[in-house]
Amino acid sequence: SIIQANKPTADVKTAELNALPAGVKSWHELENWAPPSTSLHQLTLINRMGMHVVDFEYRLMFSHSGQHHGAGKYLHGVSIHVASLTVRWGFHLTVDASVPSITNLGATANPIAHATVALRWTLTSPVQRWAGTIEFFVQGDGVWKKL
Repeated sequence: SIIQANKPTADVKTAELNALPAGVKSWHELENWAPPSTSLHQLTLINRMGMHVVDFEYRLMFSHSGQHHGAGKYLHGVSIHVASLTVRWGFHLTVDASVPSITNLGATANPIAHATVALRWTLTSPVQRWAGTIEFFVQGDGVWKKL
């Protein structure tokens, strides 16, 4: 439903990823982690009348550069967190964060983890539906970019 208890609604689902070497059960088994990286992003949706119907601030967060026996650059805690969310009355926002792919950008002996993080959103009203995907590229050496 779009209105519950006379308020707009939103469903936000997040996921967290660890890109660790095979056989390693926890990020605690790795060393040389860099401090966590964070970046703040915004999704603003405007209706045909020029009104902001969604203002969504979210953070991309991850730890990087973890090494296993002095080799590799691994990822820990890759995730998207809600910083703030406003949804106008009469609208329903659904957000689903996922990690559709993990690959190695380095050599087998010295891997560099890479993850694609996808943020899929859908906004519905009684008369219209909008949808989109925002993707990020995150590397084990700390490099990231919004695609």
